[in-house]
Amino acid sequence: MMKANIEEDSKSNAAAQPAYKPRPLAWTRNDTNFWLDLALLIVFMVVLAITGIIQFVFPTPADAGSWSLWGYDYRAWQLAQSISIAFFAVLVIVHLILHWAWVCGVISVRFSRHLGRRVRIVEPMLTLYGVAFLAFCLFAILAVVGLAEFQVVEPSVE
Repeated sequence: MMKANIEEDSKSNAAAQPAYKPRPLAWTRNDTNFWLDLALLIVFMVVLAITGIIQFVFPTPADAGSWSLWGYDYRAWQLAQSISIAFFAVLVIVHLILHWAWVCGVISVRFSRHLGRRVRIVEPMLTLYGVAFLAFCLFAILAVVGLAEFQVVEPSVE
């Protein structure tokens, strides 16, 4: 008899409450970070695979003239590697932009501990530091490429 009452109560409660309808999830910063990190992982794996193909499957560039893999010659694989590395670099820059406040926070905590006083970075300075850091990185890359351009040596023809 008691079991019958419990069943009746649960039936009446179920009828009184509306059916559960999950509400649509809003896009959050965590979603952005998840998909960005997944894209970084996938592109990184592509870069590693293409680099492995270029380094270990093809012969040296001088000997790879007529060699091809899946319809693409050595030069096409080099181009694919360059494009995938550029895409990876763009994703890394976006990742840094999204986490820049956290990076500056970690640096300010480290400086605070080192100096023995609180170091605080105001919000407008975060953007300035980020742009300066990006400009420094790009300048360093261009400097290395420029230096290589001026120091490359052609083989002598005998």
